[in-house]
Amino acid sequence: MFYFIERNRSLVQGSSFHPTLMSGHRVPPTARLEQRGKSGRGSTIGSSWAPRSATPLPPTRATPPPLRPAPPTKHALPFVPVIPFTKHGEILCLLTSTTDRPIRWSPPSEPPSRCMASPLRGVIERHDARCLPRRLPVGRYGGRGMTDDTVSPREAMPGRLETRVPGLDTILGGGLPVARTVLVAGSPGTGKTTLGNQLAFHHAAAGGRVVVATLLAETHDLMLANLTSFQFFDPALVGERVVYLNLFDTLESEGLGGVAAAIRRFARDSGATLLVVDGAAVIEDVAPSQLALRRFVQQLQVQATILGVTTFIITGRVRNELEVLGAHVDGIVVLTNEPFESRQVRQVEVIKLRGGPHVAGGHTFTITESGLTIFPRLESVAGWLPRLENSREALHLGTGVPGFDTMLGGGLLPFSSTLVMGTPGAGKTLLGLSFLMEGANRGERGLLAGFHETPPDLIATAAGIGLDLRGAIDAGLIRILWDPPLELSADAWAWRLLDVIGEYRPRRLFLDALSDIQSFIIPPRRRATYTTALTNELRLRGVTSLFATEIDTHVDDELVVPVPAASATMDNGILLRHVELRSSLHRLVSVLKVRQRATDPAIREFVITEQGIVVSGQFPAASGLLTGRADAAPPSSGDAAS
Repeated sequence: MFYFIERNRSLVQGSSFHPTLMSGHRVPPTARLEQRGKSGRGSTIGSSWAPRSATPLPPTRATPPPLRPAPPTKHALPFVPVIPFTKHGEILCLLTSTTDRPIRWSPPSEPPSRCMASPLRGVIERHDARCLPRRLPVGRYGGRGMTDDTVSPREAMPGRLETRVPGLDTILGGGLPVARTVLVAGSPGTGKTTLGNQLAFHHAAAGGRVVVATLLAETHDLMLANLTSFQFFDPALVGERVVYLNLFDTLESEGLGGVAAAIRRFARDSGATLLVVDGAAVIEDVAPSQLALRRFVQQLQVQATILGVTTFIITGRVRNELEVLGAHVDGIVVLTNEPFESRQVRQVEVIKLRGGPHVAGGHTFTITESGLTIFPRLESVAGWLPRLENSREALHLGTGVPGFDTMLGGGLLPFSSTLVMGTPGAGKTLLGLSFLMEGANRGERGLLAGFHETPPDLIATAAGIGLDLRGAIDAGLIRILWDPPLELSADAWAWRLLDVIGEYRPRRLFLDALSDIQSFIIPPRRRATYTTALTNELRLRGVTSLFATEIDTHVDDELVVPVPAASATMDNGILLRHVELRSSLHRLVSVLKVRQRATDPAIREFVITEQGIVVSGQFPAASGLLTGRADAAPPSSGDAAS
């Protein structure tokens, strides 16, 4: 069992107190204490407890004395759990006992690393001038119990309560800190209330109990009616594990103290493990002073620790209006819905989170019938994903075009990334289809991620060069992931791609085209890091990738790489383009870059036939081919490459 301190009005005046059990039994006092504030006088909730005298304990008897029932307290204030405080440089170590022995206060002169000997439990240890509990009970759901195991300071950090909101636990570093207070802020329409209710129903469905307290928000009937359109809403949980409480009348009649007392009483009586307070901006409006508001927030924090309740406060304030509330909560999450060019972009950012790491910066999210889905910035968490076990093979992967394989020095290395640049109609998609079909003929799975040509169009295009794409799809050797290029979220698309790869486990990937997805990256300066994260993650997952990208101009004064950052990230680079010579268009291929081996430096012509792509000899022009300008030269015979 756990020992708690029952505080009453006489205690605030500086009189002695008796440690009291939650069960209502009293333990003889072992030391006289006073409650000190910064001024040294008696103060209210939030001050530290410090021993007035280090009265030694009497020798412990073999059989502890029987406990006497405690008389009722007329003006009982909330139970305050014994937790370590370090104000004024003093250490207070109160330990729980499974043998009903008296608790013991250890004076500062004792070594802090061993404040109490066996058989008392819950030893408080000091690490880096901090007094940390070994196993502090922080809640009935998602918390930790008391054990005798020695843990490190990192393990002593608060546990995490999983929100089960897709993507949110990732950026929170595992979830909300248990028995802590987190503030969610944002202007109207950003999804705060939806997020609070989504968290409530997910938590209740997992076995927790939730109290949703509202303050001048929409009525509960209207709120529940709006929630029926979401998949997370379960009417069977309402009134059982999700209880709604309107506190506006209490706020008007009793003020901030009445609201705090009502929350405490209702959460304790219902056994809540999660508290959602919606409409905290109203509390700011009615608070008589900033000091009163700060005290109220601090009181909510203390109550969260007392009851083991994780508290989720929702306010309509925006980011630059959080100076008062934000300074006293353990975490701050801000939701925004800002215009970008001709569309609105929703983003979430964790500004502050005590007790552990989190993923900083903005992350896009959507609101659908499933509720909020958060898509962490790919480059911010790419290194956290698990690797798929793949052995690096010595055999090269063919492109399906023998002439290209010869120019590449035998084909593509496993797990490599190749950027295929080309003008419209140069043959990029056909090369990608040939690459996937070459793998299918060898029994290797392939994935095509595209934005323009639909699956029926791709099947018809492949059939035009003698490739049976439909047969490979029916056999489960090739899968097509198609999205229309209409206001996509680059991060949402990337996570969907990685989810498909994790489930399907292809060996080959053809992306048609990288330039399409890069146009949706917000802000554009992320393009370099985004592309690097994507290619690295594909390599870690054992995928050999081919990325097509568009060159807008057929003729230019110089060769312009459409995605310079991507070209530096890729292992290989291939250029396909048209040139005009003697009133005819010619398709040319050149290998610009290949890592780890020598390649063919020649610029060769290729043609597209009903049997596929055929590469011929070196093109007989003198210069200007890479830019699309061909200066004629005397014809010369070149060696055929295929």
